[in-house]
Amino acid sequence: MPLRRVFALAALAAAFVASCTDDPEHHPAVATKTADYVSIDAPALCRIFVTDCPSKLSQTFDECVKIYEATRVDPECKHTLDALTCASTQADLEACWPECNGLVAECDGPHIIECSSSGRRYTYDCNGVCATQGKTWSGTCGVSYKNQTAGRATCWCN
Repeated sequence: MPLRRVFALAALAAAFVASCTDDPEHHPAVATKTADYVSIDAPALCRIFVTDCPSKLSQTFDECVKIYEATRVDPECKHTLDALTCASTQADLEACWPECNGLVAECDGPHIIECSSSGRRYTYDCNGVCATQGKTWSGTCGVSYKNQTAGRATCWCN
């Protein structure tokens, strides 16, 4: 499958990033599952997705960067993403966002791991998620914070 199919994943990621909530400070836990995860070169990735290999999505370059700046991947995946070209296929990306079942989310220290409606697992940095909304992360990731609750794990933003 062509790389263009990946663009639909970006739209789902945008919906997740917009789901963060507000509240005051707390100290973050230490990541265990995603401790070695790294940020990706969002502008370079978005040049491939939006500029070099245009898609049918109406996503702008800036919207793409905003989404992928909060994304975290394992180091090997970062190398894969750094090497993407228009000739890359869906298979080149499958390891970066593996398959999963159910619309669940879990916290792992400063990261939130989500199984999206696309059936792919994404990991986001809570600081980055909140920054996409012009807010700061409270230091809490979970289903509740102070007197607020959410239906699933959430990065709580101020």
